[in-house]
Amino acid sequence: MFDIWPRHKNFLVEAEALTDAITDRAIDTLILPEDWAGVGDLQPVQQAALQRTLSCAFLYTPTGSVHGADFTIRCQREPIVSWANRAINSVSARGPTQWAEPVAEQCMEQSFRQLAVDDTLSRL
Repeated sequence: MFDIWPRHKNFLVEAEALTDAITDRAIDTLILPEDWAGVGDLQPVQQAALQRTLSCAFLYTPTGSVHGADFTIRCQREPIVSWANRAINSVSARGPTQWAEPVAEQCMEQSFRQLAVDDTLSRL
């Protein structure tokens, strides 16, 4: 589980504005969904700016297991699952909900695969 801090560093942008947002904010590390597909070819000035800015990027999957993983983060399910359920239920208009499937395992895992800069640029 990632904790983005301070809060202003956690932001959403439309896919069309992603490359500009990365360079405008000097973001040097990206974590992208494995099935992410960009919006098209980058302009040469965008490519050059991204090559100067990005130092690393990683792929993940919502299932937690990316093919060809370079590393895995593993942690105890509790208290994370209870905390997430309380947070979600505190803002849910539909009533109590559960975001994670009940499982017997005591740990959660998320694997990541590192991307080369050129591969990262091709995905943007």
